[in-house]
Amino acid sequence: MSKNISRINEFKVNNLLVCNGQYIQNEVSRLIVRMKQYILRNSANIIGPTISATLGVHNNQTPSLVDLMIMLPIDREIDSCGEFYYVEEFKIENVLKARHNGNPATLNNTINEIKTFMECNNLIPTTVNYNVATKEAMCINDMDSMIIDIYIGVSDKT
Repeated sequence: MSKNISRINEFKVNNLLVCNGQYIQNEVSRLIVRMKQYILRNSANIIGPTISATLGVHNNQTPSLVDLMIMLPIDREIDSCGEFYYVEEFKIENVLKARHNGNPATLNNTINEIKTFMECNNLIPTTVNYNVATKEAMCINDMDSMIIDIYIGVSDKT
């Protein structure tokens, strides 16, 4: 097994504010800011790193759109609104976990390692990749020291 890839029983997070939709790529950071403001307006606190999943990319449009899910762990239940909704529990069972150390621009290298690992171990994905920004960049100079954990549900090939 790669030192950065391991199998775990489950990935579980409780109390999430979730946003799911199609967005222009350069609007995603503003979306996350709006989510954080909504959480604060509802007297809640963010208690964990941002979780994201890219569900699809539409390059045939200008500007290109991305189908994206953003989840922010919070300390308590809050009301849902039109754009954001509360989820009590998010869980994936039978999971591969991979750690990416460094600039997100090289994240595809880690994704390729996961694909190779799955092929060598006769595994198939049952979910998309969920990226957890364990150590986020506070400024552009911090990009190379980021840590992103990737979780993906898997099953054995039959």
